[in-house]
Amino acid sequence: MHYVIGDVHGCFKDLMKLLDKIEEKDKAARFIFVGDFIDRGPDVWEMLEWAKGHVTKTGKYRSVMGNHEKMIIEWYPDFCRWYEKRKDRAPVPMPMYDFLERVIEQEKDTPECLRPYVDFFRTLPLQITVRVPGKGRKRITYDIVHAFVPPRGTHKRKQEAFYLWDREKGFEGNFENDHVIVHGHTPTVIECSYVPGTIPGMISYRRNAVNVDGGCVFAPNHPESPCMLCALCLENLEEIYPYTLEERMQMQLPDASESIREALTEQVKKEHQEYLRDRSRAEILRRLPKRR
Repeated sequence: MHYVIGDVHGCFKDLMKLLDKIEEKDKAARFIFVGDFIDRGPDVWEMLEWAKGHVTKTGKYRSVMGNHEKMIIEWYPDFCRWYEKRKDRAPVPMPMYDFLERVIEQEKDTPECLRPYVDFFRTLPLQITVRVPGKGRKRITYDIVHAFVPPRGTHKRKQEAFYLWDREKGFEGNFENDHVIVHGHTPTVIECSYVPGTIPGMISYRRNAVNVDGGCVFAPNHPESPCMLCALCLENLEEIYPYTLEERMQMQLPDASESIREALTEQVKKEHQEYLRDRSRAEILRRLPKRR
């Protein structure tokens, strides 16, 4: 089975728990990440080291490029130029987020030390396509990207912006063909303000499109939402999370009364069960073989 995992952003412990949970029941599992391994999270360096050591072009773990990896690729030449002239006391060029801080903590703040990580980012493609058996002899095509697939006719120079940065098309869904686009980039705790019915912190669906960014790194900012790292099985649309809703709400609201946590958990459970019957999700499921 193929499992697509949403934006990790340094939530390394959540990822290890999620991988263990999936591999416990599917030893042959293959994984595809939607990018954004770095920035913001608690264990960015551990996540980066793991990704560099495990993610390959054709192996068990694959990934597309995220906009955060792209930003470091673009920042790196400026850093190298600064490093060569650092005796001029010019301020070090700063990336948009906290990558440089993590680099300094690890004493890797030289071009030579950083080059293997930047080279790794450069190997990541903008899109990975997976085809799985559908009903009859048909197959379903999944296009895995970070943000969204460029609309037909988009000029080549503008395509990368859609792959790495687009949000609006993701809110709408895919109306151009029958491919199912699986992406991250916009946490569902944000998307829920734009797409009615979305369960904040869990996987969401639109026409021929699935968002697997539950915004796990934003959990402290949204304590009443699950904000989980998400995995989606392409063969059957099974959703897998590292924690149960009970476990996650206990983590999110450790100081709340048990009755408040139970009420919130039951509310999310009910909304999620209803959402699993979402029309867009049902349309994709109808194209897949029935579960045994």
